[in-house]
Amino acid sequence: MKSYSLLTKYAVIIILSLIVVPGTYFILNFVYLFPVALSEGLLDEPYKGKSFYEEVVHKEARQLGNQPNKIIHERLSALHKRYPEARIFWVDENGQTQTSIPKDIDIPKTWTPADTVEFMKESYDSDPFTVVAFIGTGQREGFLVFQIDQELLEYPMLQIDDKYRNLYEVLVLAIIGLFFFLSLWFFLKIRKRLKALSKVMQIKEGKIPNYVDSPANDEIGELEKAFNEMVNELEKAKEREAEEERIRRELMTNLSHDIRTPLTTIRAHGYNLKDENLTKDGQQSLNIMNDKISFVSSLIENLFSYNLLQSGKYRYQPKDVDIVKLLRTVIIQWYPVFENEGFDIRVHFPEQSVIWYIDSNWLERIMDNLFQNVKRHAHSGKFFSISVESTQAESMIIISDKGPGFRENCMTTEYGIGLGVVDAMVKEMELAWEIDTSDQGTTIKIIQSSH
Repeated sequence: MKSYSLLTKYAVIIILSLIVVPGTYFILNFVYLFPVALSEGLLDEPYKGKSFYEEVVHKEARQLGNQPNKIIHERLSALHKRYPEARIFWVDENGQTQTSIPKDIDIPKTWTPADTVEFMKESYDSDPFTVVAFIGTGQREGFLVFQIDQELLEYPMLQIDDKYRNLYEVLVLAIIGLFFFLSLWFFLKIRKRLKALSKVMQIKEGKIPNYVDSPANDEIGELEKAFNEMVNELEKAKEREAEEERIRRELMTNLSHDIRTPLTTIRAHGYNLKDENLTKDGQQSLNIMNDKISFVSSLIENLFSYNLLQSGKYRYQPKDVDIVKLLRTVIIQWYPVFENEGFDIRVHFPEQSVIWYIDSNWLERIMDNLFQNVKRHAHSGKFFSISVESTQAESMIIISDKGPGFRENCMTTEYGIGLGVVDAMVKEMELAWEIDTSDQGTTIKIIQSSH
C-alpha cells in the first residue's frame, strides 16, 4: 500500500489553497461575472472613461460657437439622449443659465464670479465627474457643463449590479471557507485518532490494553501498528507467564506429594528408635531429627496449601464463627507445647462472643502457622500472648512475642511460606492484618471491620 504522510497531505492542502483561492477570482470572472456583464450589455459598448467624456464635451462646445440658443438647446438635448445618465447645462455670456437637462438641477439661474469659482472648487476631483468647456473658440460665449457619476466611468465588468457583485463575493468566501474547514477537518481527524490511542494506552493494573484500528498508512498509522504489536507481545508474555505459573504449581504439588511419603517413613523409623537403648548423644540427635522432620513436614504442607490457594482450589466454606470459642480450642491444643518450651503464656479473651463470617478451618490454620512461627523464631524471648479486642468499629486478634523479630513477608527464609499462606487466607476471608516487628519482639493483628 502506498504511504501518504501527514506532512504530505497537509502540504497538498496548503498548495491547493495557494493556487485555488487566488484562481477563484479569475475563474469566477469568466464563469459568472463575464456572462452577467454580457447579458446586461456592458461588453457591447466601448469603455467611456474621463478622457472620453472630456473629448466629447470639448468637441461639442467648440461646435456650438456662434450658434443661436435654439440650436444649442437642440444639440445639448441630442447629447443627453446619447448619454442619458449625464447632467448637462450651459451658461451664456451674461451669466444666465439657458439650458438645464434635466431641469431640476440645483444650480443658480444667474451666475456671479463667486458662484463660478465656488462651483469649480466643489467640482474639482469629486463625484460627479465634471467637465467644463467654453463654448466656441473664445471665452465670451459662455460655458458648457457636463456631469456624470464616477461609478459610470468604471470598466464595464465593474458596473455590474450590486446583487450580482454580492453573490460573487459570497462565492469567493465560500471557496475560502471550504479550504478552512478542510484544514480544520484534517486536524480534528488527527486529534480524534490521537485521543483514541491515548485512551487505549491508559492501561489499568493487571490488564492488557485492547487493539486499535489502524486504517491509515501514515505516521499515526505506524504508531498504531507499533502499539498493536506491543499489545500482541504483552498477550504472548502473559500466556507464557500463565503457563510457567501452571507448570510451577504442578511441580510444587507433585514435589509435595513425593516428599511426604519418605518423610512419613523416616518419622516412623525415628519413632521406633525411641525404644532402642541409645546413648544420651544418640537420643539428642534423634530429638533433633524428629524436630527437623516436623519442620520439613510443616513446610511441605504450607507449600501445598499455598499453591492451592493461589490456584483457587483450596476449599473455602464461610459461616458465622465465634472466634473466642474457636481460639480457646486452639490454645488448649498449643498450651502444652509452649509450656514445655518454657514460655510465659498470657491469654486475654472477652466473656461475650465475637462473631466473624469466616471459614473456621482457615482461621485455625492461620493460628497454627502463627503459633508455629512464635515457637521457632521467638523461642529466645520465652513469651507468648494472645488476646481478642472488640469495638463498635472493628474487632481484632492480637498475637505478641518477645523474640528477635523478622522481616515482613520474607519469602526467602524458613518461615516465609507459612506467612504467605496466612496472607492469602486473610485476604480471601476479607480480613486485614498488620505486622509490627523489631528486635524487641513482634505483634501481629488480624482485623475485621464492622459492617
